[in-house]
Amino acid sequence: KFLNNGYSIWETKPSDYAVFKCIGNEGVCIGVTWDKFFIELVPQTGYIQTEDTDYEIYFENGESGVFCELWIPVQKI
Repeated sequence: KFLNNGYSIWETKPSDYAVFKCIGNEGVCIGVTWDKFFIELVPQTGYIQTEDTDYEIYFENGESGVFCELWIPVQKI
């Protein structure tokens, strides 16, 4: 029934994710967080982004000062 009402099901494979809290009140913090991923995490840890789907997770009653969480799929090189 749900699939006929605009819902779809994605089958995904297991993946490792780097999870960042986007700190701020506006969406600008998402770009800042992506910058941190590429400027800080990648060169310092040896992880790279994979082609899997990344996610922005928004919480109705989330942590104070956190706009969302950014989940970036990664693999060790």
